[in-house]
Amino acid sequence: MKFPNQLVKYAFLFFLLPIFLQIFGFIDVSFFSMVAFITFFVGLTIFYYSFGTKNFLAVFFSSVIFLTGVLTFLVQSFFIELTFPLIIAGVVYITGFSLFMVFIEEVKRKKVLYAAGLLIFTATLVSLFAGNLQFKSFFSSLTEVLKEYWLLLIIALVTVLLLYLEQQQSKKGH
Repeated sequence: MKFPNQLVKYAFLFFLLPIFLQIFGFIDVSFFSMVAFITFFVGLTIFYYSFGTKNFLAVFFSSVIFLTGVLTFLVQSFFIELTFPLIIAGVVYITGFSLFMVFIEEVKRKKVLYAAGLLIFTATLVSLFAGNLQFKSFFSSLTEVLKEYWLLLIIALVTVLLLYLEQQQSKKGH
């Protein structure tokens, strides 16, 4: 897995810009939420550069990092009460979906698909019978989250776009 040299520059931009925006009062985002966005970026970046390389560990762990950021974001943004069943369901979902990404990387790995399906099904059962999540409250608060985090989402999109454009430019130069 080869990461481009520009990745460090964009990671630096992605990590520091929100902090400066927070310091100067342009955004009001908790540290917990910034950590969630950082894990999004790190997980997606590692996944982007490892997918298709048959590096199954990198695909698995980048998926875990990204999905951990998703779970962190959901807990922070929707004020979900962290209960033991929710933590267990989250860990099992993350593991199941990460294994599913490994299967997508190499579709010949049927045992990985079966394990992923079993884990996702188990996490769903735990969520339904022991969890406190409701889809109605999730969707109703989605607009509030977009209002609060729109600037960080734009920064993330611009960072990924710049990284992609530089990668395309370096491919043309070689």
